[in-house]
Amino acid sequence: MNKRNLLIAVGIIALLIAAYIIFCPVASRGNVIGEGITVYRTTIADKPTHQAFIYVPFKGDAKDYTVANVALDINGDGKFEAYDTAAGKQEEWVVVNDMADAVPDEATRLVFSVVDPDFGKQPMKGLFVISKKEFAEGVWPAEAVAKEKYTKTFAIASVILEARDQNRSNDKTGVLATGFPLLEANVAYAQAPAIPAPAPAPVPAQQNAGPYAKHDGVPDQDQRYNECAPTGISNSFRWLAKTYGVNDRIPQEPSDLIDELKGDLNWSDGVAHDNVIKSKPAFIDRNQIPFEAHQIGTEHDPELIKKIRDEIARGQAVEVWLQMENASGTIVGAHLVTVAGAGFLNDKNIITFMDPDTTSPDGHGSRDVYRVAPTNFLPNYVDGIRTFIRYAYAQSPTQALIDHTWVDPRSPTAIAVTAGGNITLDPPGTTRVASRSKFGFFAVTLPSPGDHYVGDSFTYEVAVDKQNIERSRDYWQGGVLKTWKYKAGSPWVLSGVFRSSGPVSPSEIKDRPTNMSVSGNRATAADRFTCTAPGVATISYALGVGWIRVGDPVPPAILNSAHGAEFNETNDTMTVSSPPFRCIPKESATPGKSESHTSVLDSFCPGFTEDSSGMEMDVLRAGNECYPTVQFHQAHPDKCDAPHWHATMGAAKSLTGAVWVDPSGCGFGKVKDVPAGKVKLSPDQAAPFVDAVKR
Repeated sequence: MNKRNLLIAVGIIALLIAAYIIFCPVASRGNVIGEGITVYRTTIADKPTHQAFIYVPFKGDAKDYTVANVALDINGDGKFEAYDTAAGKQEEWVVVNDMADAVPDEATRLVFSVVDPDFGKQPMKGLFVISKKEFAEGVWPAEAVAKEKYTKTFAIASVILEARDQNRSNDKTGVLATGFPLLEANVAYAQAPAIPAPAPAPVPAQQNAGPYAKHDGVPDQDQRYNECAPTGISNSFRWLAKTYGVNDRIPQEPSDLIDELKGDLNWSDGVAHDNVIKSKPAFIDRNQIPFEAHQIGTEHDPELIKKIRDEIARGQAVEVWLQMENASGTIVGAHLVTVAGAGFLNDKNIITFMDPDTTSPDGHGSRDVYRVAPTNFLPNYVDGIRTFIRYAYAQSPTQALIDHTWVDPRSPTAIAVTAGGNITLDPPGTTRVASRSKFGFFAVTLPSPGDHYVGDSFTYEVAVDKQNIERSRDYWQGGVLKTWKYKAGSPWVLSGVFRSSGPVSPSEIKDRPTNMSVSGNRATAADRFTCTAPGVATISYALGVGWIRVGDPVPPAILNSAHGAEFNETNDTMTVSSPPFRCIPKESATPGKSESHTSVLDSFCPGFTEDSSGMEMDVLRAGNECYPTVQFHQAHPDKCDAPHWHATMGAAKSLTGAVWVDPSGCGFGKVKDVPAGKVKLSPDQAAPFVDAVKR
């Protein structure tokens, strides 16, 4: 080799050594870090903020490897090294000694700051490392990283933009938990340094909240528009029910559970703190779940992180209410999230959220990790907004469930079905399920069917009510904040199917109704069921509802947003289950307790007391009203595509005197959809309708 080639070879080797030292091309090691590392950058008002997240899925448990560090070659110069930009210095050691919450088949999201206006405009290479000990801050510790057990090299082809203002219309008073506040449209996030959050008032040094405690497997459902509270609480109930073996007590479809909780929470484009407290006991009692619910500590409790940590260590499910303030300390919004972990780790207090507002690219739950400063301040939660943990809530198993002394009220022994028992029948309607549809446009109410004797038949009715409410959706267009308003109009369409579980027949009744056009605000569906054996039963109603949207067309800015498809829909499906009821042998009842109760229940017309020795008359039922059939005639298909009922005189009167006016079309309804039965009337009750027959 000549001297010139030798010098070239030496130079190349030197460059390679330098590159190794600077860039540290560490091979991926260990098998707990999964594929699909992703970088998100948040936006508000369609403008990138200074906040970004790195999403790291795990496929194994790293145990005591709890320190996470991330380097990104943002400017593509082949080095992990800070550099200057027009907006300030951009660090490339982006995550420094944060927490690695490695849970198999889940992911961790770690927050970091972006300064470079050109962030994400070119592909980036990166390195993720988890270790037992922290690295000394300063220059990226290439030599130390090279020795670590768990490392992962990755490449980011593009950064995903995640809008923090598209999952809710914020309640600017902060009374309702909806989501993040909209910031001013003219904030040039990508062109200026990050907005520093004002330092909170001086407080004592951060207290050690106790060793970090966490739950694995907490659901991480993405919220629908403005539904952070029912979604976050649903996460908790689903985890708690599965963990303690009572999963059969809650709706199995996640959206059905959320819809039911919306009714209990009195959800109306958001949820108030008081309703969070009131709703949970109602849900627990109605579904006969061995849980209890309570608030943790007090408002802005100085020891709240420790108390949250203690609740989690005891196996309880937790949510927190986040209060958001502007730079002057004015409350500008609120949000509710599920807590997956909390405590003191690596010399700092940490809290981990399953946040309904953040997304996951591959279906993994993402554990969003934040440091907690004194006064429960979250410095990095929302760019430009001060965020504090204001309230915390918990659901926990009862002591009887933990001690294995809980007696299931649905078990045969709890029903006391043996002969000679002393059972009083619970009347119908003592409890109700009030589920709410998408946007809250419709409320579905299922009353308790009440207890019944084995062999007895009874009528069960549900009500679907269209709510006369108008919703609004804020959006940005050309830097201007605009508002789109929309509501459900009439007529609307209802279809439904009854299903029963337990010792009740029939098990399914279809077409109750089928595509019934409703011009008013209420529609009902009803049918007859029979207790066939002792036990506990429920009746569910699976419905589909469709409506005409009233308002301007959906603006393109909304259609192209995260929830655009949701706003373009004019239908919803729900399944709502009744509170449980008992089928009881007659010999088990308390003598004299049920005679009058049974006579009313067994009437085909709810609440109508029949004359057992009176005249039998055919009736048609709509809602709680029964109309003698003598006032109607069956019409052949015409504008209505099936045989249907019309009032012979253009109107009909119910047994209670209510007047129904025939609207033409399908009239009183299709023959197959209208419940028909018989009642016994006294001479006085029957007289007006007997006279009608004579006429």
